[in-house]
Amino acid sequence: MNFNATTISSFESTSNQRNVWNIVWSCLMTVLACTWVSVHPNIPAISNSTAVIYLRRTWLMLCGLIAPEIIIFWAMKQWYCARKIEMRHKERGWTMTHGYFLQMGGFVLGPMNNDGHPLGVLELEEMHSEGNIEWPDITESEIKDKSKGDALSKGIATLQTSWFLVQCIGRGSSGLAITELEILTLAFATLNVVTYFFWWNKPVDVRLPHTVTPKPNTISVSFPPPPPSLINISSSEHGPPSRVPTNPGAMQWASQIMFPLMPVMQGLLHTIRRFMGQTLKPDRAHIFCLAKASPNRRTLLQMTAACAILGSIFGGIHCIAWSFQFPSHQEQISWRISSMVITCSPALLVPLSATLQCTRSGLKGAHLCWSRYFWMFAEVLRGTALVLTVLIYITARLVLIIQACMALRKLSPGALESMAWTSFVPHF
Repeated sequence: MNFNATTISSFESTSNQRNVWNIVWSCLMTVLACTWVSVHPNIPAISNSTAVIYLRRTWLMLCGLIAPEIIIFWAMKQWYCARKIEMRHKERGWTMTHGYFLQMGGFVLGPMNNDGHPLGVLELEEMHSEGNIEWPDITESEIKDKSKGDALSKGIATLQTSWFLVQCIGRGSSGLAITELEILTLAFATLNVVTYFFWWNKPVDVRLPHTVTPKPNTISVSFPPPPPSLINISSSEHGPPSRVPTNPGAMQWASQIMFPLMPVMQGLLHTIRRFMGQTLKPDRAHIFCLAKASPNRRTLLQMTAACAILGSIFGGIHCIAWSFQFPSHQEQISWRISSMVITCSPALLVPLSATLQCTRSGLKGAHLCWSRYFWMFAEVLRGTALVLTVLIYITARLVLIIQACMALRKLSPGALESMAWTSFVPHF
């Protein structure tokens, strides 16, 4: 699609116009606020170098850039567990900040200046009830003192993203063109408000945990590796986690059927398991780990549905550019298809998550050989659908990011016109 407007220099600005660099800088600062500043990482191991810590932060930023729903899902789960921990230990003076700090790997068992073992809420309660440790004596103020951010810094970051939202709304109501890059950033800014809501009380960039020292003359406590299933925050309420027996013959049979996709499936599913908190390194809380505190399956499904709705809203914002002018018709069609993909893909997570327990229960209760093959095949199909959905979603996200940047090469004059805020002031 060719523009009929007069071509002007996109890199020169006047008093009533902006240039491409103004647009890029505004969007870049907002995206950094949404993917770097707003993300609250877990506590690293003491032995981790500064380079390793920043590489981990960069990985989190990339996750937030490609799939911001993952960050919201993580924040939502930690918020839920922090509330549960606060209610369980309110008589001890614990707050949601303590709940976040525990999930971050803030309480470690071991000597000072050592990586130690990050304690989960169940381990902490069990060891205290057995008299092996004293209950951690740390106040909310002391935890916040470890944090590198406070309400003021978070408020400034929130105002920055809110101001970008106001600018986009103002341009739209004034009939001024909005660039595709601004639409992309608008979607990030919208979800960023939700992320800050769930992480408002979570400490930021804490480097050193609180050491819990065992009492003298107590029995040495060993920690077995965590089970491959989610551990509920209250084992007495939801029961202990159960292992799903597998049939090696069935696994080999299923692997041969899905051999072309198996390497990709294994890699992605391993990443998903680590994100869900099913693996935990002994020296620190995992990058997405919940410190062995996780919602029950029903609540987890409700969170998945909520994140699917937010993900569809995130994708729907990209559909605002459905009728925008693009440098070519092919780019416009590509934008429309990619926007529809990221709008509809999150909705598939709900049935895929709902059928997870069904297939695992079927595997657990299957005794006949043919029954095991049936449920194993169903699990392979579910895993394949999940992997394909993730791959298609990532591809669509990359296409939108690349197209938003490429569209800056040829902008309409309306997109470069500055916003006249005086037009919103009542005149008498």
